Amino acid sequence: MLTTVQKLVLAFVTLVIGLVLVGQVATVGNTATGYTTETQTMDTSSARWVGAVNVAVINETGGFLNSTGYTLSQSTKCNFRLPIITAAYNATDGSLIAPGNYSLTGNVLKNATDITWDDVLVSYNYTWNGAACGAINESVYFYPTNFYSGASGWRADTTGCSSTDISTSVGIKNASGTTFVDGVDVIINTAGSYTLVNTAKVNGSSNTALVTVSYCPDGYISGWGGTVLNLVPGFFALAILIFSVGMFYSLAKDAGIL
Repeated sequence: MLTTVQKLVLAFVTLVIGLVLVGQVATVGNTATGYTTETQTMDTSSARWVGAVNVAVINETGGFLNSTGYTLSQSTKCNFRLPIITAAYNATDGSLIAPGNYSLTGNVLKNATDITWDDVLVSYNYTWNGAACGAINESVYFYPTNFYSGASGWRADTTGCSSTDISTSVGIKNASGTTFVDGVDVIINTAGSYTLVNTAKVNGSSNTALVTVSYCPDGYISGWGGTVLNLVPGFFALAILIFSVGMFYSLAKDAGIL
């Protein structure tokens, strides 16, 4: 026969154990049967349009020849490259300036002698990527780590873990954190495949996008195993709590409270 003090100690101990077990069961159950969500980085550079457009500039105004150098005005074009000076004229009298009097380094034209010209018409050829330079216009194939069964076979045979079971499009944002709107900025084709649309949100200076994905963590338990894990220990913890309540009831009854 337990004394009142023993009952009180036992009631408190079982109450604490029951509460701790309930918390532990909830944590373990969520870890083993729940998905892990994380943000991963998508490289979008492969989807950017790269072309080659050849341009001939005739008598560009505002040029000059001195030691400081004149920067070709078209050099700000996207992926400006391969400039070649075809002619340079003194804008004052229209006379041709001999090629030996100037040199081109990168996109800067300088005089190659002691003679300077304050007003020069410059003609040159160059190549750039065209008006659509850098625009997103292709599908990006992104395979989230630990998720896409088509890429690695990881947990492909586990119920609830295949690419068709988990949504990979929890959220897609640009590097600045602006969310892409499905059907407007991004078209989700299949798990791991996204078509990025040529919009202001997508076509920033960054070549990365942020994709929030969910996947099955290590130790994931699916099906009836997950159900048992969530229910049986829970019932055990509940039984301990009920026992603790019973002990408190017994104490209250002995004390004449009930």
